[in-house]
Amino acid sequence: MKLLRWIAGQVATYWIALLMAAVATTLGVTATIATAWVKHLVELTLCPVAVPRYVFWPWLFLTAAVIFLALRAIITAPPKTALNFYRRDIVDGFLWRWDVTARQMNGTPYGMVHDLTRYCRNCQSTRITADLHGQGMSEMRITCLKCHLETIVSDFRALDALVKEEIERRAVTEEWRGAEKRIKRAKKAAERQAVQQSAVDK
Repeated sequence: MKLLRWIAGQVATYWIALLMAAVATTLGVTATIATAWVKHLVELTLCPVAVPRYVFWPWLFLTAAVIFLALRAIITAPPKTALNFYRRDIVDGFLWRWDVTARQMNGTPYGMVHDLTRYCRNCQSTRITADLHGQGMSEMRITCLKCHLETIVSDFRALDALVKEEIERRAVTEEWRGAEKRIKRAKKAAERQAVQQSAVDK
């Protein structure tokens, strides 16, 4: 134990001395004085200290409990799979959230997507208006009633079904791992679009 403490003290002294020497040079203090001061601090930290029992035992118990809980959380954590973690993504200009049933009734290893809900990718509101856009009856302009962000959807009537298929495809092809990056990028792009749109309206 004494050998380990001596080695730790030597390593700490070496690295801290380098750091303090650089600081000392910047502040105009000689390296010798700074090194001696650091060695003195290290020696103080390695000195034996008497701790009362009413402090030592609670501290020891709490430390052991924290280590045990941390190890338990690591061991019992579920594997990072699409079935366990993939519950939201950006698809066709919207933020989608859903639940998954582990039953593989749809022929994919991901399970059945249900309770699919569409959100504005900017403010995450579910309140929208839908207006015809273009010549076809299925192409719609979707406008968020909260932040007024507009999104053009080519086939609004089949949107939910198409989104489910895309979610299942991403889950199988490992593209689901990039969901959080897609959400962040969509959020930033939506903010820029909202600023440009407000400037045009003015």
